[in-house]
Amino acid sequence: MKKIYLFFFFLLLNLTFCEECTEKDYGATFTECDQNIRQGAFYWYEPKTCTGGVSLPDSFQDLDCECTLQDYKITYLQCVNETRTKVYVKDTDCVDGDDPPLQEKVACECTTNDYEAIYSDCLSESRDVNYFWKTPKKCVGGVELPERIVDLPCDIYCGQGTYLPIGKTVCQDCEAGSYSIGSGEHYYDWDEWPTSKFTTYCKKKESSSNANYFRILNKNRIEDLNLHANVIEPLEGIMDIDLGDESESDDCKGWQLGGTFIYSGNNGTSLSNSTLEYWEHFITDDDNSIAFTYQVEGEKTFDGLYFMIDDEIKLGLISSQVEPQNVTFEVTKGLHKFKWIYVKDVSVDVGNDNAVITDITVRGNKWANSECIDCKAGWFSTEGSPKCSECERNTYTDQEGMSECLDCNATQYSNPGSPKCIERKPCTDSDYEPYFSDCDANHKRVQYWRLIEPSICLEQDPPANNTDQPCKVCDPGQIEVEREKDGETIYVCDFCPEGKYRESINDDNVCVANPEGTYSPKSRYFHNLESFPEEFTTNCEGECGTSGWRLADDHLDSGEGHLGKATSSLNYKFELENLGYLKLDFEQDCEYSSNIWYLAKCGTIIYLDGYYVGGYLGSQERQTYDLTIYDLGEHEITIQFFKRYESETDTESNGDNIKLYELVIEGLTEGGAYNYHNCSEGSYSLGTNSNCTLCEPGTYSGEEGSAECLECPENTFSRKYGSYKCKECGSGTSSIQGATECDNNNCVFKFGEDRVYDISKLADPNKMEGPISTNTINEFYINLCYYNTSTAYCLDEVEGALITRGCQKNINYNYSLDIGDTIDVMELNSDDAAAASLKSNGRRFDDSGIEYGKSNPHDGINLSTSSNEQGLIYRLMNGDEGCGGERYTNITLICDISKDKGEIEPVGDIENPSYSCHYEFIWRSQYACRQCLERDYNHYYSNCKNKTRTKIYYWVKNPRECYGGVPLPEDETVECDSLLTCPSGTYSDGKNCSECIEGRYSSGNDEYLEGELLNDISDSESEKATFQTGCTGKGCTPFAFDSNIIKSGTGTTSWLKLEKEFSVNDGDKKVGFLFNEFLINEDSDDYLEKFSFIIDGIEVFSHSAKSYIQHEFQQIEFSINSTGIHEFTWMVYNINNINRGMHIKQISTTNSDLSKSTCSDCGFGFFANSTKSDVCKMCPQNTYSDNYGAVVCQSCSGDDYSYKGSKQCQPKVECTDQDWYIEYQDCDPKNRKRIGYYKFYEPKTCIGDLPSNNEIVEDCLPCYPGSFLNPTTNLCEMCPDGSYSDQINSEQCHQSEAGHAAIKTINWVSFESSNANTENLQFTTKCTGRGCGFSQGWRLRGDYLDSGVGRINDQQMLNSILQIESEIEIVNENGYLEFTTKFDNPKANLYVLINEQLRLELSEPVLDWETQHITLQPGEIEIAFIYIQDENPNFNTTDDKGLAYLKDIKFFGTLSGSATQQVPCSNGYYSSNPGLVECQICQPGTYSSTKPEGNSECISCPKNQYNTESGSRDCFTCGEGTSGNKESGSTECVNTCAYSVDEKTKFDFSEINNKLSVQRLFNQDAGDYIYFDLCSKIDDTEYCNDEESFVCKNKTSYGKILSFSYPLPAEKYPNSNGLMVEYLPQVHLPKSDANDNHDHNSRHSSIINEEEEGHSKTVLYMVCDQKAGIGEPTITNTTSSSNNEIVLIEMEWKSLYACRLCQMPDDFKQINGACENGESTIHYEQISSDCWNNLDDSDESVACKEVQLKQYIIYGSMGAIGLAAIGLMLVCWQKRKLKHKYTRIEKQNRTTDNGLFGENEGVVIDDDDDIVIQNDDKSDDEKKENQNDSSNKDIVRIENSSDNDNVPLFSSSEKEN
Repeated sequence: MKKIYLFFFFLLLNLTFCEECTEKDYGATFTECDQNIRQGAFYWYEPKTCTGGVSLPDSFQDLDCECTLQDYKITYLQCVNETRTKVYVKDTDCVDGDDPPLQEKVACECTTNDYEAIYSDCLSESRDVNYFWKTPKKCVGGVELPERIVDLPCDIYCGQGTYLPIGKTVCQDCEAGSYSIGSGEHYYDWDEWPTSKFTTYCKKKESSSNANYFRILNKNRIEDLNLHANVIEPLEGIMDIDLGDESESDDCKGWQLGGTFIYSGNNGTSLSNSTLEYWEHFITDDDNSIAFTYQVEGEKTFDGLYFMIDDEIKLGLISSQVEPQNVTFEVTKGLHKFKWIYVKDVSVDVGNDNAVITDITVRGNKWANSECIDCKAGWFSTEGSPKCSECERNTYTDQEGMSECLDCNATQYSNPGSPKCIERKPCTDSDYEPYFSDCDANHKRVQYWRLIEPSICLEQDPPANNTDQPCKVCDPGQIEVEREKDGETIYVCDFCPEGKYRESINDDNVCVANPEGTYSPKSRYFHNLESFPEEFTTNCEGECGTSGWRLADDHLDSGEGHLGKATSSLNYKFELENLGYLKLDFEQDCEYSSNIWYLAKCGTIIYLDGYYVGGYLGSQERQTYDLTIYDLGEHEITIQFFKRYESETDTESNGDNIKLYELVIEGLTEGGAYNYHNCSEGSYSLGTNSNCTLCEPGTYSGEEGSAECLECPENTFSRKYGSYKCKECGSGTSSIQGATECDNNNCVFKFGEDRVYDISKLADPNKMEGPISTNTINEFYINLCYYNTSTAYCLDEVEGALITRGCQKNINYNYSLDIGDTIDVMELNSDDAAAASLKSNGRRFDDSGIEYGKSNPHDGINLSTSSNEQGLIYRLMNGDEGCGGERYTNITLICDISKDKGEIEPVGDIENPSYSCHYEFIWRSQYACRQCLERDYNHYYSNCKNKTRTKIYYWVKNPRECYGGVPLPEDETVECDSLLTCPSGTYSDGKNCSECIEGRYSSGNDEYLEGELLNDISDSESEKATFQTGCTGKGCTPFAFDSNIIKSGTGTTSWLKLEKEFSVNDGDKKVGFLFNEFLINEDSDDYLEKFSFIIDGIEVFSHSAKSYIQHEFQQIEFSINSTGIHEFTWMVYNINNINRGMHIKQISTTNSDLSKSTCSDCGFGFFANSTKSDVCKMCPQNTYSDNYGAVVCQSCSGDDYSYKGSKQCQPKVECTDQDWYIEYQDCDPKNRKRIGYYKFYEPKTCIGDLPSNNEIVEDCLPCYPGSFLNPTTNLCEMCPDGSYSDQINSEQCHQSEAGHAAIKTINWVSFESSNANTENLQFTTKCTGRGCGFSQGWRLRGDYLDSGVGRINDQQMLNSILQIESEIEIVNENGYLEFTTKFDNPKANLYVLINEQLRLELSEPVLDWETQHITLQPGEIEIAFIYIQDENPNFNTTDDKGLAYLKDIKFFGTLSGSATQQVPCSNGYYSSNPGLVECQICQPGTYSSTKPEGNSECISCPKNQYNTESGSRDCFTCGEGTSGNKESGSTECVNTCAYSVDEKTKFDFSEINNKLSVQRLFNQDAGDYIYFDLCSKIDDTEYCNDEESFVCKNKTSYGKILSFSYPLPAEKYPNSNGLMVEYLPQVHLPKSDANDNHDHNSRHSSIINEEEEGHSKTVLYMVCDQKAGIGEPTITNTTSSSNNEIVLIEMEWKSLYACRLCQMPDDFKQINGACENGESTIHYEQISSDCWNNLDDSDESVACKEVQLKQYIIYGSMGAIGLAAIGLMLVCWQKRKLKHKYTRIEKQNRTTDNGLFGENEGVVIDDDDDIVIQNDDKSDDEKKENQNDSSNKDIVRIENSSDNDNVPLFSSSEKEN
């Protein structure tokens, strides 16, 4: 065999010889032909790249003169488009013979332009120059690549106008016609982005509350102005520029390329930021800068350009920059980020509405530039220039890189910077302008003519002069006056004097005096023009037809003949002393192309001081344009007409222009009045001036045209000049007549004699509180008592001090808004209606202070405080206009005795809600408390000893709610009687018992600890306190006081102790308390183990945790048997979370104290109308008490109402249909009608009567789904079992179909009365807690329920409980409860308890009707809806606010009721017959899968599939090597513990399985044990909870399906044999396959797919080991999921029995015995080491001749193989010759460095002797496919033709071969 291998090796080696030489590999030189004979010298082309093949012909031998390939010389034509033509030209005198090869296109020869030089990075202060061919390289030959230049210094700096040539070390001047900035970049060509350092994007912003600031300019701000009307003024600089948090959007664009410029896109009115970002690294130590030239056109104040360096604004908001503006910014060494951001708001789209940048210059980002930049056409430079200069007018440059400008000839002209000259047209009359001599004494003058400069026409004779022309008619506001000039009388027009006016040119030549109450502003009136006004200037840029605007008849126009890209401007400068008013009378003739400014071809833009203020596109009929100008001082108006045609041929509209007939402007410092105006409100005039006088502070004028100002009445004021009304003083302040401000009584505010607040210490007369801020844009400053007088805090428009009490300051623009300067104060949680004392402030309030249109009476007032907090609501009103009214501010001052002055803090984002102009703050301080009174403290007595005791004073509330005022008295020692006891209703003064007076009560010998009296707890035994508390366990917490209750702690134990002395001998002595459970987080697993109450160490009560939460407080009471000191202990056990535990409140002791030392006042809503009261009574309905110690309750007025226990009345409103309900009688079946009567809900809370027609006849309730209208009784009846109705008023019920069931439901869709189609559900309801009102629980409201109304402003909890008492039984496993609810109280919860288990908690408000769904298990259920309202004064359940609502209650799957639909039988269920109430369950071995028409049968599991449980939706697939226990309908898979791969490869593990039972393996990774059985399922629950498992870990299954797989994975066992056993999870088949019969081969794939989803499995590698015997398994690896759960266990078991079974005869050696009597015994001996033998006797006897025949067959087969090999060698040898031939062809046609064929390509010869070039990158299969497909792009076929490329491919003999 070795010889055969060597033979084939050398054969293949011989087929891979090198390329052979051909005639193309050598050249020749020839002598001249002589008698058709010549000699030649031959040579190899260098370098020689061939071997063998043709030999080099002998030189100087006699040759004939026929032409050969070597007689042609290669010549190249000139390069065109990077290619040149290769031509073969005869170079000798040969004749005939071979023709020259054909011409071909080849690459050009390389020049110096084909490579580039690049500097390397600087290392050790030096760098190299590397040369590279430009890619892709498009040349060959020519110049060679220069050598690398090394060690050049890095820090060579070149100045402006110089450059450093590549590889040089000395800077050189730029040649004339070019320029250089020296060391940096100049970006000016914007056809494409010049570098990746530039990026651009557009981001759409969220609307900001400060995005659009507008102020209505009202009369009190006019100062020196006089207005015609209120006008809207944008506030310059007041804008919230959000450059940070933005949201991506596709409807805005980033910066766009424009060829000679870039611009910020056109984003319409989207609220967006269009950003251009550029990063640059500067390397020089100094002279680093960035400069750019920009233009901007946007809405003033709100749109514009920002420039930022490293996110710091360097260039503020630029809204308009008409002329190109260049700016430079110095930067430091290092990396910097530059941003150009064009910000756009959502309101106005102005002009182009973008920013344009024409060039950006960066200096210092490189040491020196390596080349200069040519000047563009129209520009020039001299040698060493840092920039190019613009060609002057009438000169030009028409090429780049010119050193001087050329003059236009006399018949041409050009504008500055022009690349060409334009032919002048002959001048016409329109190119001349008239001018006049003075008007002489005869009222005559002469008209002359002159060329309009600069002239752009060929001068002609001007028009003739006109003599005896009439004098000019004076414009309105002017009169003709006589003057003397050079001794001659002349007449001129002069302005009317101040206080007078002339309205028309037709009026008499006289100025008229103004009436009183008016003013006449100075004006200019340009009208009926006869010459170009000298005040105007004009110019034209671009391809202009005229040099600018001109006089045309009696008007001005923008010129004519303008071509594309021309701009003609008219400018007028003026100065205002008053409010300015501009009017233009014009028309426009212009082609309309687009309503987008940037795309429009023609139009006019009007600018004021460079800002866009108006514009028109397309033709416009004659009309007027008006503009009001507010800023006084100098201004310039520009009217700019433009043309933007793209091509020279697009000039049909050369006559386009705008005609201006009239320009009028009022309010000038110089001019004459042409009319008068009424003085606006807030000003007055006697009629003698050009403006009105503003009213002084303290006065006002409320009408236009006033001749005087009036003083403000009492309790009003005007603080500013120009007031048109006086503002009312707010609550707590006052003023005298003519006041300029209200007196705030030094910031002391009284609300009755007993409620006085002094907040003066919260204000400093010299400074404002602040800055207060929630963002980086706005700061707020506030002073409660004094006006701001400093520029350090609030600034007005001219950066003076803004006189106000509060302001919002924009830190970017140093400008402030007044957020309120008038004080209005009310008590927090006051008795009065919440906003009753608030003034309208631009909004309308009803009598209760509720703003019309608001449902919440506290809208506009900050009440985000607890209802028991005290203080003031301090409002600043009358701020600047905004949001449809005046701005105002609320500061909630909260009494907090723990803080000194405290700090003012923002509420939310301050402006709440956004866009409301309403600002909120909160300030907690002791100075916000009212002054203390005697009622704020009380006293108690110490024990009586030696007939004395101490009278101890204490603050009633702790912490107290007052500051200052009456101090706490010192303790006193008084006499006492130690045995004195006083009954309830009395108190002891130490000697005697006295009766409580009316309005007070006493429990006598009893004591009640509740509310703040519970807040005396200490965890230290050394500290004296009412209660002691403690806990045990790590991290435990004790009991603690929390909002009028005591809350339990955490730990092993947590306890609360109270020691109480019982002193009364007579009467029953008792102790009692209220308790409930709490659970803040219903999802918590924490539980309450036990709660105990212990008296003197003995447990008398215990409460164990329930699965639901006992929210309702329970009363517990116990008797005390003896006097003396008793100890009471409350204890909880093993609570791990503070979110769960117990609440305790209202601890009482009966007959414990000798007597009360004082009586207590009745609280709000209660009264005591007799002496000796032991308890206070609740005020009845429609009465109230609003103070402590009420003797009687006050009756509500006839227009008010109240519930029981109210502290105030509510105004009744007009009765509506929400105030009554209809009570119906039973349905009359005769006519299907019912009678109803209106009744008011009680108590009646509205004004009005019931509808006049009190008897209503209506249709009966419809028959709802689940019922039908019985035609016999004409009444609704429930559908019988097995039928359903799904429509209203069905006439019959439908029987359910097979595959479906008519499942019963109970629906309660109406709460008016019981319905025939629903169960008559019985409800019980109640209300617990002191907050309960009249309704005492839930109420029926027609088609819904509500949770009932409670007491007004009560601070106690309210529990409204709704219990469904009817027995409801669920029989369907898919049963559920569904209902719809809503509530809006943020301090309320809605709970649903089912069988005393909490199933649903809604702890957040549900503002709109929302359906809730709760699944129900079969069985009887009890349901309770519990609505718990915590303390919340904003939602006191006295009206619709704070209530909970229920409707559409539905129970599905009930035993009773009726069906509203037929339900398809779901997975695992079926119904084979119609009319069933429930679907039946599928048995093990069968399944059903949901179909649209429902399941009408169960299907048996297909072969080799099974399931074990009832109600299966599909079957599981048996693993490979196992099968189902039945042909179909299997309930388990069985196996023999053996597996056959094929006939030769079989495994049998039964030996192991029989010998070993369950294996127990220790898992070191997890420290636990794994149990598994090789082929049998574990049936011992000690190991596994699931009897269907092969593998278990922690009693959890890790494989229920056994599957064999062969072979072992090669990556784990590359040299081992064996079998892989997988224990896989049971997985459901995909739903689409659930009804298919799966074949055996599909099992494994479906199981593996499911395993990949995260199911746990086990893999056992059975490894063949002949020496291991039976062996034992080991755990090799475990794999965990992301949550650290083991999902894969891998084990290994090396065993003899893991080897395959030995097979005959392959695994045995045949040993032949001696041939005797024609027979021979053959013995088989095992020779394979990878199998085990389970065979017994394997010997056999055979005939002897049979053995010899086998030998003959073997020898014959070897001979045949040898002959085939020899034939193959001959074929390969022939193919080799063909390969050599085509290798030569490839060399001759080589066009690239890699030859004709690519690197991975090769040549083969097909059956037609054609060449096939084949790509070797493909696989063998792909090559085979390519050879069968000649169209394949990776194969090139060359036909065997003798004329291919004029080079013979085959000789005739070769082709035959």
